[in-house]
Amino acid sequence: MAQDTPDSLQQSIDASDRLWSAGDSAWFDFLAEDATVYAVGSAEPFRGRDAYRAHYGRRLAEVRRDYSVLNREIQMLDETSAVVSQLLRLNEDQLVIHVRQSVVWRDGRGPNNAWGIEHLHSAIVGPAAPEAAALTESVGVIQVLNEKIATIATVLGVAQ
Repeated sequence: MAQDTPDSLQQSIDASDRLWSAGDSAWFDFLAEDATVYAVGSAEPFRGRDAYRAHYGRRLAEVRRDYSVLNREIQMLDETSAVVSQLLRLNEDQLVIHVRQSVVWRDGRGPNNAWGIEHLHSAIVGPAAPEAAALTESVGVIQVLNEKIATIATVLGVAQ
């Protein structure tokens, strides 16, 4: 039987989304101190919040970004951990990019002992497109690509 998503987890996800979209460096507080982050453009993961902040911190605040969640599924593993799989449409630097993420959240690992991110894996789905030329209603096409990436991603070590 599937577990319901705790309100406290949803609140942490929503707060993290708002901070990231705003380019607020407080977003890094949602990463556990020893989080593992597989980022786009890096062959090796970043180990720890400080390592990822050193890599991405300046860029987070430099660039205006809008995004929409095209698909988000939350699977509770137990009462204190969940895997969030999501497909995002990012509009950044006048380019539209689709990103597939797997995020492992654990209670007590974030700010003020709230839910925090232990593992984050991001992968670009398809090519970036200029904002004016981007497909806005192509979720069906993206879903097919997503399935291909999911097959490959498990081989690469995405948390399951």
